Amino acid sequence: MVVTCAYSLPVSAPITVSWQTVRGAVCYQVFRDGSRPAPPPVPPSPTPGSPPDTSYIYTVAAAEASGTMEAKSAVVTASTSGSAPRCFTADNDAQVQAGRATPSGGFTYAPGSGQSAGLWNTFVTHPLRQTAPGYCIPVDGQC
Repeated sequence: MVVTCAYSLPVSAPITVSWQTVRGAVCYQVFRDGSRPAPPPVPPSPTPGSPPDTSYIYTVAAAEASGTMEAKSAVVTASTSGSAPRCFTADNDAQVQAGRATPSGGFTYAPGSGQSAGLWNTFVTHPLRQTAPGYCIPVDGQC
């Protein structure tokens, strides 16, 4: 049996899931509401993809190199907080000036997600969706 620990999930409000490491584990699989929404990178980090004001049940299982999956952890319930995401449409320079993006090497990046919003100038416009305080994602035509 081969254990696959790599697939993705759309980005939205983050929920942080963490656990203690298991000796001999090659990866971990996170289960949300009984299914696998996405495996986390190791070490654990924020797991995106959850809308605000929603509760989820999480468990974690370690996978060994042999393909053996350890028993799932105890159940933990997590809830997202907040309100509906806010969208900001402005050129990238205005996003930086308003503190909704950070410049680096001539490009702008959304805070929290670190996703590129393109060139840092007044000619490029990428709307940013704020899904949590200090956490934005660039969205084109989706606000």
